[in-house]
Amino acid sequence: MRKGVNSVRTKSIRPRPRRLTREQSRNETRMQIIEASAKIFIKRGYDAASVDEITESAGFSRGAFYSNFSSKEDLLLALLERSHIRDRDEMCLALDQKQSPQVQLGRLKELILDQVGRREIYLLFLEFKLAALRTPPLLKKWTKLQRIHRAEVQKNFDTLFSNFGLKSKAVTSGIFVSLAAYLEGIITQCALDPESVSEKSARKYVETIWDRVLEELNLKTPE
Repeated sequence: MRKGVNSVRTKSIRPRPRRLTREQSRNETRMQIIEASAKIFIKRGYDAASVDEITESAGFSRGAFYSNFSSKEDLLLALLERSHIRDRDEMCLALDQKQSPQVQLGRLKELILDQVGRREIYLLFLEFKLAALRTPPLLKKWTKLQRIHRAEVQKNFDTLFSNFGLKSKAVTSGIFVSLAAYLEGIITQCALDPESVSEKSARKYVETIWDRVLEELNLKTPE
């Protein structure tokens, strides 16, 4: 039988999976362990969570853990740093310099209000603080990372508010610290007693404070 063009069977060619370099593979393993640890810390707490439990959840061995982290404390700091990077990226996106200051102010408001619903992130942050308070060496490292993070956020606040003629860093610093403290307090109430302080009402409280601050500064967000 003569073979025609249509009678020739061709095998479908599947693209070969991309091979990771050793460094890429190590970074991927590291990130998977970090992601797994976040879930374990939220569920069981930092002190109760074990390296074995974290590695089992991530699908790796203890050897893989200790090739990436020197200790559980080291992992916690890596997790904190990852959280800071995400916060920074979200704020940079909200405060896109291509947009007008008014639009940036509106986006910043929405970013702040969205924090109210992030209960798991808040619980994880509590674990960070409790672990740091119980361990003086960890507290020192925690404080250093927090100061770096606050400085980055504060710089964004200063830049944004300077566009409205507010040049005093003391004032913008006061706004940032006060707002962060109020936000933490209202999220605590929302987490502890959601029947009395629902997420919806918590957002409204934060929005009222934010609008009041802007009113005092004679600033307005877009309608």
